[in-house]
Amino acid sequence: MNRLQGATGTAITVLGTLVIAAVAYGGTSGRLHPAAALVSPSASPQPPGMTVVPTPPITAPTGFVVIDQDLLDPSTGWMLVSDCPLRAKPTCHNAVVGTGDGGQIVTSPAQVGPDVSTTDGGAPRSIRFLNRQDGFVYGQTAAYVTHDGGRTWRGLGVPATFVASLTIAGTTVWAATYPCPKGTPCPYEVRSSVDGGRTWSTPQKLPMGFSPEDAAPFGSGVLLSSPTTADMELTTDQGSTWRQIKLPCPPDSFRSTTTTADGVELWGVCQPNPDASGQFTFESLFVSEDSGKSWSQRNPGHVLPGWLVPTQKHVALTSSRDATLITHDAGATWSSISVEGVEFAAAHFKDSGWVWALDMGRNLWWSADGGDHWSWIGRLPATLS
Repeated sequence: MNRLQGATGTAITVLGTLVIAAVAYGGTSGRLHPAAALVSPSASPQPPGMTVVPTPPITAPTGFVVIDQDLLDPSTGWMLVSDCPLRAKPTCHNAVVGTGDGGQIVTSPAQVGPDVSTTDGGAPRSIRFLNRQDGFVYGQTAAYVTHDGGRTWRGLGVPATFVASLTIAGTTVWAATYPCPKGTPCPYEVRSSVDGGRTWSTPQKLPMGFSPEDAAPFGSGVLLSSPTTADMELTTDQGSTWRQIKLPCPPDSFRSTTTTADGVELWGVCQPNPDASGQFTFESLFVSEDSGKSWSQRNPGHVLPGWLVPTQKHVALTSSRDATLITHDAGATWSSISVEGVEFAAAHFKDSGWVWALDMGRNLWWSADGGDHWSWIGRLPATLS
């Protein structure tokens, strides 16, 4: 089962890739090499007087790879790190480090959960913090919570065989999970917490076949999306009532994703099947101004959204080819962001009113006006020693 990391705010990855993790892994995977084979002196004739010395095995580097990160403000944040890509042993572990002064001082790594297999695809891959004390780490098959700023972690306390998404807006945390044993058909559930994950609401069962891989939270609720069916579930009253919505994707679409910053203006992208050469020729962009009751199609032209993040009414950011673009008219027109030559790998809208982004060079940026103007925070490491 593929899972898209539901980002804090509404970052969505249309092409089904988690760019941040790819950047982190890509920065280190090239350093690993198989141990050199020992050379036998009898394998081939050697010149007189020459002694063949066996080549020692290459030791894998030690340390941590940065998997994901989350910020509360430009100086306060946490990183989910792992030694799994660097370990030759069958098991490894994940940990969290944090900073409250822009990275001048970083806390010691605090292990999250038990050791895991180095090939465990369901291990934690996302980190989200509600405030300076309460935070969450989750992957496809496990989720953990902290109430002391990341120093200690315990299980989420929610029955879940699979974790589809976990996202935060305001003081509310939303978790969409699959409660039944693997191979047993049953609907996903969604529940919320208003006390930092200490207690959870009674779960709401989602429609059978609905896979809530995308979650876009906002002040009064959350928008859940099932990418393979173009279906949505929306609540604007903190989960008391839910409404089903359908994104009007073209028949040749094979995935879709939707997002919102306020529960009223909804954005949807329909991704078509690739052409004969394996390329995506176009994508359909739809915008609703009435919580999904009606939709207007936008012609993105040369814009091919890689991720899409709405920040306020009519305003959204997107990646397209080698640029980061912004719209102020609900997707009718797009222009480059003010930071010339900077391409964001991902952006995250915080309901506190600001946006932070990570560029391809792992530089952190933030904006206080929805993405019009940006300030540099610093450079995020790909690895920690």
